[in-house]
Amino acid sequence: MGSNFSYSRPVRMTASGTLLSTLSRPVTISGISARPAGLDLVVRLRDRNSGGSILWELEADNAAGSHYESHNPPLYFPNGCYVEIVQGSENASICFAVIEPYTKP
Repeated sequence: MGSNFSYSRPVRMTASGTLLSTLSRPVTISGISARPAGLDLVVRLRDRNSGGSILWELEADNAAGSHYESHNPPLYFPNGCYVEIVQGSENASICFAVIEPYTKP
């Protein structure tokens, strides 16, 4: 396998912060699922950090339950992805399917 292959891995968040905070590189997201848990959940995905451009926003309606989005082509954040939870309860969560480049062990 070469370095052009990739895989997807789940990342779960319950508070605002940098997605994959240990990585300072582009992030590609192929899917998002959100569980509001009490209040409508509003999430903004920003490039780089909390002051970066909003590249995607989603709202999960509490009355409708869980929310899922599949992205093809995937969402691309050239400078990393900052997840801003604008509204939601402390029990809300959001999960991302992050596409990672394959590297040989």
